[in-house]
Amino acid sequence: MSWRKITIKFTGKCIICNKPVSRGETGLWAKNIGIKHTKCVNNNDDVTCIICKDKIACSRCEFHNYCNTQLVSYCMCQNCMTNNKLMDAYKKSLHNIKI
Repeated sequence: MSWRKITIKFTGKCIICNKPVSRGETGLWAKNIGIKHTKCVNNNDDVTCIICKDKIACSRCEFHNYCNTQLVSYCMCQNCMTNNKLMDAYKKSLHNIKI
């Protein structure tokens, strides 16, 4: 995923905090994903599990050294990674992402 820093042209909703991102504000946008406030990027060193919506501390993740934490909004928690029905849960979660 490639996040681009832009000046918002149309008011939308941040995919991290669900609060409005207003026209004229600077934000991050990714095609087919949505927009987010620049202040929401890695706020409190955590991201949301794409499946169960729990918060995940980036600094404690085993993939932390390989991940561009400035661009990531969603991840998978350890519980969901070990779920036997992970692919079904993952596919279902993709339909819940609001763009």
